[in-house]
Amino acid sequence: MLKGLMVKEVSLLARFAARQEEVIRLVAKSEWLKLEKILSELRHLSTQIESLEEERNARFCSLRGAAGLGEEGSFLQLVARLQPPTGGELLDLHRKLKIAVIRVKGSCGRLEYFVQSLSDSLTRVLEEILPYRKGKLYQHTGRAKAAAGESIVIDKSY
Repeated sequence: MLKGLMVKEVSLLARFAARQEEVIRLVAKSEWLKLEKILSELRHLSTQIESLEEERNARFCSLRGAAGLGEEGSFLQLVARLQPPTGGELLDLHRKLKIAVIRVKGSCGRLEYFVQSLSDSLTRVLEEILPYRKGKLYQHTGRAKAAAGESIVIDKSY
């Protein structure tokens, strides 16, 4: 049972990371309608991953208790107490799960860096075009305040 949950979680995490890479591509191409669809898929995937993670953790806790390990018992201690083929398979899946999590974190980092770079570039361009909006102004409370009261709408067409 734990093995099946781990396989499914690795698969979902791989799909999640791939979808995040797709978000970067769609933002770069300004394909906003497709982006909305992908973001909806990401929300659904994250819900699935969260529920699967809870189920996997509950199954691990029950196996840990059945193996006579306390609440401090680690996954590696549990695997060491299992029969050789099962223990080895679970250890391999544990490694795959860690790699899948690292890939998701990496794609999150790339997405964050990409969006931050776009935001910084746009801010610099706007500061050059509209110098009176340059820099930050602060209220007497110390919070940042907009330099000008009017909104700017930017529309680009090709």
